[in-house]
Amino acid sequence: MRMRIVSTVVVAVVVVSGCFKQPHWVAADISETRGPTPDGRTADGKEDLLSPEGGTKDSDDGVDREVTAGDSESDCLPACGESQCGPDGCGGSCGECADLEKCNEGKCKSPPFHLWSSAWGGWKSDWVSAMAAMKGGGFVVAGCFESNTLVLAEDVVLKNHGGQDIFLVATDGSGVVQWGHAYGAEGQEYPADVAVDEEGGIYVVGSSQSATVSLGGDDIENPGKNMALVCKYTQDGNHQWSKGLGGPTSLSAMVVAAKQDEAVVAGGFMGDNLWLGELSVEGECAEGQCYDGYIASFDANGNPELLWHLGGDCFPKCLAVLPGGDLVVAGRSSDSCKPMGSPVLPSHGGDDVFVARIDGGGGLVWAKSFGGAGNDVVEGLAVSTGGDIVLAGTFKSTALEFGGQILENAGDEDAFVVRLTGDGDHVFSTSFGSESYDRAFAVAVGGDGSVYAGGQFGGMSLDFGGGDLIPIGETDAYVVKLSPGGAFQWAARYGGQEDEWVQALVPTGDGFAMTGSFRSPTIDFGGKPLEHGTITGGYSAVFIARMTE
Repeated sequence: MRMRIVSTVVVAVVVVSGCFKQPHWVAADISETRGPTPDGRTADGKEDLLSPEGGTKDSDDGVDREVTAGDSESDCLPACGESQCGPDGCGGSCGECADLEKCNEGKCKSPPFHLWSSAWGGWKSDWVSAMAAMKGGGFVVAGCFESNTLVLAEDVVLKNHGGQDIFLVATDGSGVVQWGHAYGAEGQEYPADVAVDEEGGIYVVGSSQSATVSLGGDDIENPGKNMALVCKYTQDGNHQWSKGLGGPTSLSAMVVAAKQDEAVVAGGFMGDNLWLGELSVEGECAEGQCYDGYIASFDANGNPELLWHLGGDCFPKCLAVLPGGDLVVAGRSSDSCKPMGSPVLPSHGGDDVFVARIDGGGGLVWAKSFGGAGNDVVEGLAVSTGGDIVLAGTFKSTALEFGGQILENAGDEDAFVVRLTGDGDHVFSTSFGSESYDRAFAVAVGGDGSVYAGGQFGGMSLDFGGGDLIPIGETDAYVVKLSPGGAFQWAARYGGQEDEWVQALVPTGDGFAMTGSFRSPTIDFGGKPLEHGTITGGYSAVFIARMTE
């Protein structure tokens, strides 16, 4: 082996990019390569210590020395190339990223970063309703599909029973589909929410307009116009029990929360009375004028245990269990909402947002309403490990207040995110909007208290706090991250030529998972672009994506 003898000087190299970089000192070769002479000495008369096989060679002073080409730090040339950041191969760095940016594959980028993503779709409209984390990792997703078949994977294809069917799909932590099921009949079936209990049991609620429908067990007969559905499955997707709830008038099950091995369900009903087995409540709304709200719980075998009348014109849309076991419910109210028999909540004009905390015995801890002259609606609810309550939704009122600063509407519909303590006190509230329609459908709270919100914004650029996001198409999907105190962290948008939106978010230890729908031919989350299942356009497909920070 020839010994490379190089004369060096030290020069400073400064890499210039969108981020400020520190100068890096590197060794620059300014001489020719000179090898050993035939007598084993180098051209300058010194003995070549590198044997032909590498390793060691005795020197004149009798000391064995380990000599390997490139061992000397002065011989190490940083290998940054076009990299803006990350290790340079010589123990140094190719550069540092600016605040709120992170190094990802040698580039300074704002999070989130793509881990994996998948699309499910057919030839008609298919969309998603809800998602939850499964015990031990992975995710379960509930939605509905009108396509004749819904392709989830090469070996997992669901067939439609007629009309609009429910799909229930589970993936592992890498996004690989583990199983999928379709439930339906000749009419319209719709899943509204999904939850997972401590043992891994999966609960799904929704509604059916078919005369009879099977959810994996025996056929369930519809006793009225619109039947509420409550079901439980194992972590492997096997049916455990399913219930159809209804009467002469409409009954809906909108949200479900898992409490140990029990299911807590909230929804609305029209009519004089609601019966669940031997339990009943009396309605307050005149038939056809509004919905009465209810909360019910079912034991591990599907038997109804409790039934509470939430109140006339208190329609629940969100439900969660607080760390101590109390429930928090949020939804739509107008001028006659009396949660759990409390005095009528103040009405602010159109449809308002109500929030109530209820103890394990059905007692009201507190209830509040928020709103303006227009229609304001809550779409997402999450609780932190410390017991804070976070809401997300959309408001059309010119101004909206949750106990802090007044949120002013920028035009049409704006999105809001608000954080309350477990006692209902204001922590922060913020809004995002343009002159177009901007909506929040989903919210989640990370383990450190950070808040993720997602939805859609349409037609115009939108500033979440870090500069304008420019939409690609008619409406784009977005996710924004806020600190526990509500400060902007980052925002990302995903879209194509048509409509996209984020429907549900689930926090993970290093980021989040999200699901939603898209109508564009393709949508890109940073990996391979996902393709729509139809070439005719105008229909929606489902996406699921896992992102890191």
